[in-house]
Amino acid sequence: MLKNITPKWYIGIFIFIFTMAALLLIAYPLQMNWGMYGLAVTQIGLLLIGLLVPLLFKWKLSEIMPIKKVSFRQFFGTLVLYAASYITVLAVSIITAYFFPGLMDVSNYLGSFIASVPFAVALIIVAVMPGICEEVLFRGVILHTMRNFKSEFVVMLIAAVLFGIFHLDVYRFLPTAILGFVMTYLMLKTQNFLLPVFFHFLNNAVTVSAGYSTFSSGEMADSSMVIGFESLGICLLLAAAAPFLFYFAGRLLNPERKNKKYLYIIITLSVLLFISGISFVAKFALSGTVIMNFTQTEHVDINTAPVRHELKIESAGIYDLSFSIKDETESIITTLNVLDKSGESIYSPGFGSDNFFGNKPILLEVGVYTVEFSFENASSTPVAVTFEFTAKRLGG
Repeated sequence: MLKNITPKWYIGIFIFIFTMAALLLIAYPLQMNWGMYGLAVTQIGLLLIGLLVPLLFKWKLSEIMPIKKVSFRQFFGTLVLYAASYITVLAVSIITAYFFPGLMDVSNYLGSFIASVPFAVALIIVAVMPGICEEVLFRGVILHTMRNFKSEFVVMLIAAVLFGIFHLDVYRFLPTAILGFVMTYLMLKTQNFLLPVFFHFLNNAVTVSAGYSTFSSGEMADSSMVIGFESLGICLLLAAAAPFLFYFAGRLLNPERKNKKYLYIIITLSVLLFISGISFVAKFALSGTVIMNFTQTEHVDINTAPVRHELKIESAGIYDLSFSIKDETESIITTLNVLDKSGESIYSPGFGSDNFFGNKPILLEVGVYTVEFSFENASSTPVAVTFEFTAKRLGG
């Protein structure tokens, strides 16, 4: 054992580099061969590193990972902090998916990887173990080596970058870096190791619970999904609430610090996010190109065949499909169906007669679709039915 080794930042960086080398050379091959159980072995390895380093350098675990009684104020503040982080990470993920659609493939892989074991096992390996093992290493040992930095912001920034790199995924770097920043803040402000452990567990447990049922049933997120302006707008509108939640969480976790200038910054940031969200939603609603529009009148009797029109989609994206049906006698049942190239219905709003109308934004891939109006009339007397259909590409 080594004695009198003072914690220094470069020791933390060395520990991180050693950990990353072990991940690449040992842990990931194990995960490729053993799946989720290889991930469990990886977490145990991280825990061993986090415990052996203090033993080797004679550092006190009580100083590295102080454990105290959690007050209700701290517990509630951690929940608010998680809510703010969740909204922020969701917004960042949607924006990332807009510019880098490959994120959908990553999500599919991770979802199917997690769902390869029973839910209880997944919860232990993905939520409980990282909440303890990764926190011992990052918010414990590595953070301990950076205690001499005068700026807490610099410490949180370094911790965020390291935690983002640790996940070895360019698409998830920003979301995981944000979580690393927040959990480091939580540790620095409370000096209670239990809170970042709880935060980490909660975050991963929500992720497992939300995605497990979908992927365990064999469904996948559509990797060809197009993120439109409406998604960007909605996520920015949600993100407008995050600064207030962060501020509120900070007041709960660090009540002695009261600085009004932060409140002014938060209000400004929230207003900018809100205005940006509204502008994206408005752009989505107001912009677009009509690629198909027809109005047709048919004299329908018992022998009238369905009316079909070909809808050609040359660019994948979100399209608004709208229709209206008018039958003044209200005696004809008219049904609309939009069929893909395999003949499967992708939009069928039901059936109606006089003043039946509706619309639906829907993702359409490149291809040829069929718009079909079919009729039901028990009488041999023809009845005039007028129907209209419009397909409009939305967003940018």
